[in-house]
Amino acid sequence: MPPLTKFWLFTLKDPSKSASTLKPLLTEILNFCSSFTNPHYNATSAPENNKNAPTHAFYTITNKPNHMLMITGYPSQELNNEADKVYAEKYLPRLFEHVQHIWLRQIEVDIRELPLGGEGVVVSVDEGISGGEGSDFGGVGKGGWDVWKKTRQGSERDDVVQGARKGESVGERVWVHVRKWDGQEEGVDGSEVEGRSVFYLSKLVGR
Repeated sequence: MPPLTKFWLFTLKDPSKSASTLKPLLTEILNFCSSFTNPHYNATSAPENNKNAPTHAFYTITNKPNHMLMITGYPSQELNNEADKVYAEKYLPRLFEHVQHIWLRQIEVDIRELPLGGEGVVVSVDEGISGGEGSDFGGVGKGGWDVWKKTRQGSERDDVVQGARKGESVGERVWVHVRKWDGQEEGVDGSEVEGRSVFYLSKLVGR
């Protein structure tokens, strides 16, 4: 199966707490994830312009207070499933003491092809797109169609993440796009654009 990249959006349950208070736990999670993937990725060549990009990272969302996004990559669905069995049992209960799940997306794109080498990144999620390759921002960055609900993990995860993704239409097509951000300019909040959510991310911790 092809490499994959997952995007997990969640929010802090206690708005008075800073995301940095979770950094020790998030670092532990990333160390666990990278123990599965990095031996494989280190054995293969990475794109020359993306050698310092993390394979797994947590970001704060600058235009949505108290929200965070995890971007994580695996060389195959099989390896992701293997890691997820342990992750769901060992880390999710601890993490859900502090955060509330919102959604999870998955695209069949190698994470090393995404522009994640800097401290900032923009992730756009377009819902209901039909035809073409979604919003390509003039060829800047890279994206893919969400296939999360088509995976066995996606169909089984609802109970684990408290009824995730309920209410979404079966025929929904979602395009997830990633491009660089220099941290200077921010567009409008995604809630102001019909069918699109735009997240301006600042890296908290990555591996």
